[in-house]
Amino acid sequence: MRIVTIGMAMALTVGLAATPVGARERAGAAVQPPAATLSGEPDDEAADGPDVVGQDAAPAPAGVVAGPSAVPPAGAILFHWPVSEARPDRRGLTVSARWQGEWHGRELRLNWRVGDAAPWKSAVFVARRDMLEAKIPAGDLTAPGLSYWIESVEADGSTRARFGSADRPQVIRVSGDTREGRQRDRLAEHGGHRNRFEATFRHVDFGRRLPTDPRSVDGFNQLEIGYTFRALMAGLYQAQAGFLLVGDRLGVKTQDPPATGRPGAYLAFIKLYWEFGDVFGVEPLLMLGASRVGLEPGGGITFRFGPVRSTHFDIGIKGAKSLGWSFVTELDLKAASFVKIMVRNELTNWPTDTKPEAETEGGASPYGILPSLGLAFMIPGGVELSGSMGYGIRKGYDRGWLNWSVGAAVEF
Repeated sequence: MRIVTIGMAMALTVGLAATPVGARERAGAAVQPPAATLSGEPDDEAADGPDVVGQDAAPAPAGVVAGPSAVPPAGAILFHWPVSEARPDRRGLTVSARWQGEWHGRELRLNWRVGDAAPWKSAVFVARRDMLEAKIPAGDLTAPGLSYWIESVEADGSTRARFGSADRPQVIRVSGDTREGRQRDRLAEHGGHRNRFEATFRHVDFGRRLPTDPRSVDGFNQLEIGYTFRALMAGLYQAQAGFLLVGDRLGVKTQDPPATGRPGAYLAFIKLYWEFGDVFGVEPLLMLGASRVGLEPGGGITFRFGPVRSTHFDIGIKGAKSLGWSFVTELDLKAASFVKIMVRNELTNWPTDTKPEAETEGGASPYGILPSLGLAFMIPGGVELSGSMGYGIRKGYDRGWLNWSVGAAVEF
């Protein structure tokens, strides 16, 4: 009996002692909770701060990164192709951009203004298929132009310049009227010059037929003088008129000297050039003059790929009654604003041989090949100097000889 009483007393004492300890632990929990994530689950590593948004956290607004690091991911990059030229259009001007990587900001804005002093206007980019687009209204597409830049509004409400800035915007040049603006742009690329006088002297040499011949026994000289007026219209771009002197008294050599006069012709010509969309052009040629055989009619046509004022490629053919025919290909490469490189090849039988028809190929000389490389330099005062060097050889000849040309032009 005494043993039971002692045991009950000890148990009661332990129970009474344990009660204050548990109370103290519960009271301390309200001030010092155990480390846990925002979901409320215990986490031994949470003492370093939460790095994952838990399920019990309040939902974030759409498009905004929740949590303490609400900034765009470092991998979000905006891609935009700058706009530098535009024409008046009743549909306005659409500006496009695209994000690479995940971006969680609020919106992307396009800012623009007409001129340099007008207030900035803004439009929000909207999703169109896989792109973001914003539109500048047609009323703001006026000459001489406008400027724009792009900014983003981040999740925390701050703004960030993504392309250009208010101090350094992208400039768009706008033509006032479609026809007049195009003429003004073309004229500017010609240095503001509508008129051009030019003269070119060319020496053509096909070499020699046999090793026993002199160094060169087949060649002629050519002088071309022309005036060009640039209308710069949507259809007719320019017109050229002039004179072409080939061989005869200007100088010619043949394998077999003729009994009466030397081959050659004196021709007046006119060229009318039509250009379509700064991409393709056609230039017909009409010639009329005289030669030792009488009236000398002729003509031809050239097809041009690319604008005449810049890099372009020509394919053309021309012919005259007694001179024969000539097929020309030429690449004019604009290496700089004042330098042009010309790569030319000509297949021709100019001038017609003077042998009897029975002794020639259909009454004309065999064809010759004339490849050449030329340079043209524009110097102050609207003056252009040009020259070329090449090599010529006629079919059936033992060897060819050097060809060259020099020219000068003045524009105003």
